[in-house]
Amino acid sequence: MIAHMLTQLALWVLAAGAGAGPLERGEALLEKGDLSGARTAFSEAQRAAPKDARPYYYLGVIAEKQGDPRAASTHYEKAVALDPKLAEAWTNLSALDLAAGRPDDALKAALRATAARPDSFEAWFNLGLVHDALKRHAEAIRAYSSALKQKPNDLDTLVNLGAAERRAGSLDGAIGHFQQAVRLAPKDAQAHYNLGACLSDAGKLDDAAREIRTAVTIDAKYALAWCRLASVELKRGRCEGARAAFAEFFKLAPKSPRGEADDALKACKPR
Repeated sequence: MIAHMLTQLALWVLAAGAGAGPLERGEALLEKGDLSGARTAFSEAQRAAPKDARPYYYLGVIAEKQGDPRAASTHYEKAVALDPKLAEAWTNLSALDLAAGRPDDALKAALRATAARPDSFEAWFNLGLVHDALKRHAEAIRAYSSALKQKPNDLDTLVNLGAAERRAGSLDGAIGHFQQAVRLAPKDAQAHYNLGACLSDAGKLDDAAREIRTAVTIDAKYALAWCRLASVELKRGRCEGARAAFAEFFKLAPKSPRGEADDALKACKPR
């Protein structure tokens, strides 16, 4: 499962002129990466307009960037209390809850985000991550599919959707999305590995071997891919190929137990 950096930064004002107020100054400073200056400006905006959700939201973004998730959650909670339709704050709050090991709270916030902004890619993608964490595969598939409608060529969404479909036993759908991921990123080792693993599950061993070999050609240190390639080669009756793949795997993972691999190689019957 791949996770996007889900801290949302919604800029409501595009320019900050000489006479700009504290909110606009804060936005400009945040865009420049001046977190301290932005925090001062947003705190001023908060005091000037205590019922405006935006300064609280921005203070949450800054707290996240400064590595203070507890403070960030507090700011986001205040923001959504003032503006329940602020999807960016709900999404960020959900991501923080998920990272903190509170998937049920994360789900509630993620659902609020998609309800507030049905066209938000980030909200749907994050909802998929939450459903994944809860092992709700069908729901994860629906969420990632909704995210893909907003960004049809997003690589991470394609990979996560394919992985969710594979876990749900929908191999044809998974293979299709992994193939799309490979077309988008032909030099991405993980995309080729995922496609190969799914093809192997579907019994398409020759195609699986080709894709996984491509993965280790791109990334020769991809230990998991070497191990899976050895397994595929064993199923194909390519004993020497399996032996060579296991050798590469154990170079990269020398502490892994060898007994099962040795037994499989002894039992291998060339075809």
